[in-house]
Amino acid sequence: MKRLILLIVAAITLTACSFEEEYNSYNVTNNTAEEIYIAFDYDNTVISSFTDPGDGNTNRVIPAGGKFLYTVDEGILTDDKKLTLIIVTKTVYDANSWQDIVDNDLFDQRFDLGLDEVRALDNNIIYN
Repeated sequence: MKRLILLIVAAITLTACSFEEEYNSYNVTNNTAEEIYIAFDYDNTVISSFTDPGDGNTNRVIPAGGKFLYTVDEGILTDDKKLTLIIVTKTVYDANSWQDIVDNDLFDQRFDLGLDEVRALDNNIIYN
Protein backbone atom coordinates (compact mmCIF):
# COMPACT_ATOMS: atom_id res chain seq x y z
CA MET A 1 0.00 0.00 0.00
CA LYS A 2 2.85 2.40 0.84
CA ARG A 3 4.38 1.72 -2.58
CA LEU A 4 1.11 2.52 -4.31
CA ILE A 5 0.76 5.82 -2.43
CA LEU A 6 4.40 6.67 -3.15
CA LEU A 7 3.87 5.87 -6.84
CA ILE A 8 0.75 8.08 -6.99
CA VAL A 9 2.55 10.98 -5.26
CA ALA A 10 5.53 10.63 -7.61
CA ALA A 11 3.24 10.59 -10.66
CA ILE A 12 1.38 13.71 -9.50
CA THR A 13 4.64 15.51 -8.76
CA LEU A 14 6.12 14.69 -12.17
CA THR A 15 2.92 15.70 -13.94
CA ALA A 16 2.68 18.98 -12.05
CA CYS A 17 6.30 19.82 -12.86
CA SER A 18 5.81 19.17 -16.55
CA PHE A 19 3.02 21.79 -16.72
CA GLU A 20 5.06 24.48 -15.00
CA GLU A 21 5.21 27.55 -17.22
CA GLU A 22 8.26 29.65 -17.89
CA TYR A 23 7.95 33.42 -17.77
CA ASN A 24 9.85 36.31 -19.27
CA SER A 25 9.97 39.65 -17.51
CA TYR A 26 11.03 43.07 -18.64
CA ASN A 27 11.04 46.54 -17.10
CA VAL A 28 9.86 49.69 -18.79
CA THR A 29 11.64 52.64 -17.21
CA ASN A 30 10.66 56.27 -17.64
CA ASN A 31 13.78 58.44 -17.23
CA THR A 32 11.97 61.66 -18.08
CA ALA A 33 10.27 64.36 -16.03
CA GLU A 34 6.89 63.63 -17.66
CA GLU A 35 4.38 60.85 -17.11
CA ILE A 36 4.14 58.42 -20.03
CA TYR A 37 1.46 56.09 -21.33
CA ILE A 38 2.46 52.81 -22.90
CA ALA A 39 0.48 50.51 -25.16
CA PHE A 40 1.74 47.14 -26.30
CA ASP A 41 0.87 43.81 -27.80
CA TYR A 42 2.68 40.62 -28.71
CA ASP A 43 2.89 39.35 -32.27
CA ASN A 44 0.68 42.21 -33.41
CA THR A 45 2.23 45.29 -35.01
CA VAL A 46 -1.09 46.97 -35.83
CA ILE A 47 -1.04 49.96 -33.48
CA SER A 48 -4.65 50.87 -34.25
CA SER A 49 -5.78 47.67 -32.50
CA PHE A 50 -3.97 48.51 -29.25
CA THR A 51 -6.00 49.26 -26.14
CA ASP A 52 -6.07 52.85 -24.89
CA PRO A 53 -3.62 52.84 -21.97
CA GLY A 54 -5.58 55.55 -20.17
CA ASP A 55 -8.76 53.50 -19.85
CA GLY A 56 -8.13 52.29 -16.31
CA ASN A 57 -4.91 50.45 -17.13
CA THR A 58 -2.88 51.71 -14.19
CA ASN A 59 0.03 49.45 -15.11
CA ARG A 60 0.27 51.26 -18.45
CA VAL A 61 0.81 54.70 -16.97
CA ILE A 62 4.36 55.20 -15.74
CA PRO A 63 5.11 58.28 -13.65
CA ALA A 64 8.13 60.50 -14.22
CA GLY A 65 11.20 58.63 -13.03
CA GLY A 66 9.19 55.44 -12.50
CA LYS A 67 9.26 51.94 -13.88
CA PHE A 68 6.99 48.97 -14.17
CA LEU A 69 7.76 45.26 -14.42
CA TYR A 70 5.83 43.21 -16.98
CA THR A 71 5.80 39.42 -16.94
CA VAL A 72 4.59 37.29 -19.83
CA ASP A 73 4.38 33.58 -20.57
CA GLU A 74 7.53 32.41 -22.37
CA GLY A 75 5.55 31.32 -25.42
CA ILE A 76 4.16 34.83 -25.96
CA LEU A 77 7.50 36.61 -26.34
CA THR A 78 9.92 34.71 -28.57
CA ASP A 79 12.22 35.66 -31.43
CA ASP A 80 9.40 34.92 -33.86
CA LYS A 81 6.74 36.74 -31.81
CA LYS A 82 7.79 40.30 -31.15
CA LEU A 83 6.73 42.79 -28.54
CA THR A 84 5.48 45.99 -30.13
CA LEU A 85 5.39 48.81 -27.60
CA ILE A 86 4.63 52.48 -28.09
CA ILE A 87 5.20 55.35 -25.70
CA VAL A 88 3.00 58.42 -25.60
CA THR A 89 3.83 61.39 -23.41
CA LYS A 90 1.14 62.81 -21.12
CA THR A 91 1.21 66.10 -23.07
CA VAL A 92 0.36 64.33 -26.34
CA TYR A 93 -2.15 61.99 -24.67
CA ASP A 94 -4.03 64.87 -23.02
CA ALA A 95 -4.13 66.94 -26.23
CA ASN A 96 -5.37 64.19 -28.59
CA SER A 97 -7.87 61.38 -28.72
CA TRP A 98 -6.50 57.84 -28.64
CA GLN A 99 -7.84 57.35 -32.16
CA ASP A 100 -5.89 60.39 -33.41
CA ILE A 101 -2.73 59.17 -31.68
CA VAL A 102 -2.80 55.77 -33.38
CA ASP A 103 -4.12 56.99 -36.74
CA ASN A 104 -1.49 59.72 -37.05
CA ASP A 105 1.44 57.97 -35.32
CA LEU A 106 1.60 60.64 -32.62
CA PHE A 107 3.46 58.35 -30.23
CA ASP A 108 6.91 59.44 -29.12
CA GLN A 109 8.74 56.15 -29.46
CA ARG A 110 8.06 52.66 -30.82
CA PHE A 111 9.82 49.40 -30.02
CA ASP A 112 9.52 46.15 -32.00
CA LEU A 113 11.53 43.60 -30.04
CA GLY A 114 11.96 39.84 -30.07
CA LEU A 115 13.05 37.89 -27.00
CA ASP A 116 16.76 38.06 -27.91
CA GLU A 117 16.50 41.82 -28.40
CA VAL A 118 14.81 42.27 -25.01
CA ARG A 119 17.53 40.16 -23.41
CA ALA A 120 20.22 42.20 -25.22
CA LEU A 121 18.74 45.24 -23.46
CA ASP A 122 19.16 43.33 -20.19
CA ASN A 123 15.35 43.11 -19.98
CA ASN A 124 15.16 46.89 -19.53
CA ILE A 125 13.35 49.10 -22.02
CA ILE A 126 14.35 52.64 -21.14
CA TYR A 127 12.60 55.78 -22.30
CA ASN A 128 14.79 58.90 -22.05
